[in-house]
Amino acid sequence: MTVSQGTHPSRQEVADYYDVFTPLMQLVWDDNLHFGYWLGETDDSSVQQATDRLTDFLIDKIAIAPGQRALDIGCGVGKPALRLAHATGAEVVGISLNQAEVDQANDRARTHRLDGRVRFRYADALALPFTSESFDVVWALESIVHMDRPAALAEMVRVLKPAGRLVLTDMFNRAPVPPEFQPMIQAALAAQRLTPLPLFDEYPRLLGQAGLDVVEFLDITAHTRYTLPRMAQRIRREEERIRALFGSRVDGIISSLTFPPGSTPDFGYLLVVADRPS
Repeated sequence: MTVSQGTHPSRQEVADYYDVFTPLMQLVWDDNLHFGYWLGETDDSSVQQATDRLTDFLIDKIAIAPGQRALDIGCGVGKPALRLAHATGAEVVGISLNQAEVDQANDRARTHRLDGRVRFRYADALALPFTSESFDVVWALESIVHMDRPAALAEMVRVLKPAGRLVLTDMFNRAPVPPEFQPMIQAALAAQRLTPLPLFDEYPRLLGQAGLDVVEFLDITAHTRYTLPRMAQRIRREEERIRALFGSRVDGIISSLTFPPGSTPDFGYLLVVADRPS
């Protein structure tokens, strides 16, 4: 898998990345392919409990009723979308660039007998195959990290109905990356097919340029910062098995997720709740 020379990975690069990352995370983490939300340093919740808690935290930010439609951008294998549909009674459409994820998510919907209200399809978030103003809610749980953010936000707003709600999570840099860390960070971004992280203070401007009214803009790093150390610990514990299953394809992912503590600049995790004006 090669990485394009620009700052934004191509659609195929992201799809190929999830050919490896998804089964790896299902092996060592959970079917929720996202960060966990822990209540503090002494919280001994399982990964499943913590990742479900983050999903529920987002669901609590969504005002959606039975019969309304939500779009899940970057749906993974469908666990958050199904939890959203079960909690709210809404219809949910999930999209992914990875066909294997889409197939597994649709199987999951059928298993849970929610395939009448929840469906998944292959689609590009930067060219959504939906008519304008067709969703009451759009949410993007960590998926915007792979995208040109202004272009992605513009597409999300396009498919939102007037007064519709956007909920997303993203990662950010707390300060500009010092020169001595830049080669390491660039290698990690390339390995995980990430776009450069914005600064926290830059985000409101991005949202305003997209035409969104910000309802909440929260730094929730205090609750998510326990994720990567736990993930790294699990990867190290299972590294021999992982390499036997995936071979050299997993080299970059392992190295980018198992940095020695204290060796990288501090980055954070943010939550956005924003509405499209009526």
